[in-house]
Amino acid sequence: MTKSMAISYAEDNIRVIALCPGATKTDMMDVVDQSFLNRIPMKRMATTKEIAGTAAFLASDDAGLLLEQLF
Repeated sequence: MTKSMAISYAEDNIRVIALCPGATKTDMMDVVDQSFLNRIPMKRMATTKEIAGTAAFLASDDAGLLLEQLF
């Protein structure tokens, strides 16, 4: 869907990018045990600050050439 929308809106200079974070450290995820974390390549969950920072970058002019990407 991201690719299709990106192609449709590119002529109007509208970028379509999907932000699909994996496991994110929140209160709800406090019950996760180490065996779950061991299956994550970095052995840790993302923080909400990291997700927000990525979203801010993707929405900025600095990411102006990114199109139809999944992050």
